[in-house]
Amino acid sequence: MSRIARRTLLKGAALLPAGHLAGASPLPAAGRERPRFIIDHRLPEADHIAARARAQGCPVADPEGEIIRLLLDRRDPWLSASGAIIGLTGWSDLMLAQDALRMAGRPLLHASALRDGREEQLIGRADSRAGATLASLLGGEDMRRPARTTSFVWAA
Repeated sequence: MSRIARRTLLKGAALLPAGHLAGASPLPAAGRERPRFIIDHRLPEADHIAARARAQGCPVADPEGEIIRLLLDRRDPWLSASGAIIGLTGWSDLMLAQDALRMAGRPLLHASALRDGREEQLIGRADSRAGATLASLLGGEDMRRPARTTSFVWAA
């Protein structure tokens, strides 16, 4: 995607609420839940994405280095709950989450690596609804800054 088209996409997608992921409406209809977010707060984009998710009324949890424990918690069943799961994690948590989600019948729809202010698509299509929603959460160039850490943003 060209640099101009990407900026246009990011600016336009920023107007979309997070609830547009996987066809969900911005306000939950009967039987529909808002997307749930797993955000590792050690990552540079975490505060920005968590603030945008909370502004939409979406639940946000930090895996605190234990993403499998979070996903399999019987008191708060992430894997069996309806609605999308969106993550911002490091590489190892992405891989662990991908395996747990796949075994629960919830494959990743989209995954991108965020490093040095750039996004590299790993799974999914750039023009997918999941990709557009994640672009809206990233919010454009004002949020992106060079960092030594590579973050991974994904949706299932």
